Amino acid sequence: MQYFNRVYLLLRRSPAVRQSAVLTAGTITTAVISALAIIYVSRVLGPTQFGIFSVGTAIMAIAAKVGDLGLSTIITRQLPRLHNDPHKAKEFLAQVSKWKLTMTTVGLILLALLIPFGQQLLNYPYPHLLGLALFGSVGLIMYEYVLLVLSAFHSFAWVTVLNILQAALKVLSFVLLGLLGLATATTVSVFYYSAPLVAALFVAAFFSQWFFLRPATGSPALRAEVRKHIGHAAIGMVAMTLITNIDVLFVQRYLSSFETGIYSAAMRVALFVTFAGAAIGGVLNNRVARYQRRELLISYLRKSLLVVLAAVVGFLIFLPFAQLILVLTLGNEFISGLIPMIILVLNAFLSLAVVPYISFFYAVDHPKYFSLGGVLQVAIISLGNLLFLPQYGLNASALSRVAATLCHLIFTVLYIKYAMNRITENERQS
Repeated sequence: MQYFNRVYLLLRRSPAVRQSAVLTAGTITTAVISALAIIYVSRVLGPTQFGIFSVGTAIMAIAAKVGDLGLSTIITRQLPRLHNDPHKAKEFLAQVSKWKLTMTTVGLILLALLIPFGQQLLNYPYPHLLGLALFGSVGLIMYEYVLLVLSAFHSFAWVTVLNILQAALKVLSFVLLGLLGLATATTVSVFYYSAPLVAALFVAAFFSQWFFLRPATGSPALRAEVRKHIGHAAIGMVAMTLITNIDVLFVQRYLSSFETGIYSAAMRVALFVTFAGAAIGGVLNNRVARYQRRELLISYLRKSLLVVLAAVVGFLIFLPFAQLILVLTLGNEFISGLIPMIILVLNAFLSLAVVPYISFFYAVDHPKYFSLGGVLQVAIISLGNLLFLPQYGLNASALSRVAATLCHLIFTVLYIKYAMNRITENERQS
């Protein structure tokens, strides 16, 4: 009873705890709904059709970052600092809108021209699905933009509404397609790509003064701030998206759609942990961005060890139930993906351990971290797949992810030490 009283007091007194509780509850709900959608789709489509569908979703996610190129990182970094100045906040978002509109238009036109080349490179003879993926990327760009702005203004209740709404739209449409006997890789893709766009437009309608802004030039100071960070942020953002999706494309290229479906389904199980990491990161990124003093950063880093401990305990709890979880969620058709699934879940927990340390870099002025860290992981995953996937199969692809995440963790810790030393030197000089 005493424990629950302490939790209640924390929820009342601490805005950060309340925000984390709201976002975590919403994330868990979203994860459950999304899992139900993917479980249903994987069972209805089977491994081969699910593999074809998954390649399209990977292309969609990569294409969406062409219309972002690091702007989401800049929004997360700068908008919380303008929280008390609505005029500057709107000016900043208007500047970002101009960049987004330009990059989305140019980027998607170029990608559309590359569809024939993409078919041959990926061994993927479905041009209509590649075209649908580009359409879906537009909806995803808008969805992520709305999500980031809401998070930056600490409107976590609306973040929860947005996440749950898009997940609910997916599961309802998938069930309807299944009941009508219309579920194919194509029809599922159409509704999967449409859900984020519909959810974003619905939620943004309540905040039209923030989201539907006429693109503007913005002040010289804001333009300089965007230009300062956009290069490294762009490399980092594109790299992070490749990290999440590139191994699916390698599997499709070197193996088959059946094995792509097995691997993609295993990734979906690991997505539960990824959702938890996204929730924690969503809160931490926007709060840590305000920390400017060395003492606050040191205190934050010490508390981050709790997340690392939670990641270790979480994986140890998962391990004995791995096979049962696979059978109950994906079904016996996917049993050959057990070992890759365990490896991918291990990677997801490792990634969770890195989350609070990544958030540290939203408070300090080291944009190179994002680009260097992203390139490092993409290089390791790509080399691992190129060298070992054709011979050793899905396990090699999954282990390449683990190797990349471990190297990224070590790189992050070393870079934090470097950044803290720079902060100490600057404080001494001042």
